[in-house]
Amino acid sequence: MKKKIFSIMVIMFLSGGLLGFFVGKSSYTQRRPKPRTHTRGEGKKQQQKRISRHFTTSLKLSKVQQKELDKLISNILRGKKELEIKNKPKQIKLLKSFNTGLRKILNDDQKKKFNKMQQTRESKLFPGKPMQGRGLHRNRKKASK
Repeated sequence: MKKKIFSIMVIMFLSGGLLGFFVGKSSYTQRRPKPRTHTRGEGKKQQQKRISRHFTTSLKLSKVQQKELDKLISNILRGKKELEIKNKPKQIKLLKSFNTGLRKILNDDQKKKFNKMQQTRESKLFPGKPMQGRGLHRNRKKASK
């Protein structure tokens, strides 16, 4: 009788340990953040969706604004690769055109958020450097008014 009780307790203990291990492991993998995927080499459609989703959620764009944004993104992606290879000044001009076009479809609050997004991006790309004088965002205050 004591052997049976002891055997049952050992089996329950081991099965509880295994169950806890597998349940804990699956909940850990669900909570763990996914690693950031590298965006180089992604397809144009994937890249367009990622960019569109970023601006749409960050700036809370309306459906009309989203359609205009999609047109702007497709235009920029169409010429971007070619310009990267050929000529840096043309690429800067294209990006300025995108920023100007995007600002035209934004309301005042969205423009403020977009300007902050640009400043954050620049501070990450160029840490410790002043924001003026890099060409791409030189006339930001004029463009946002």
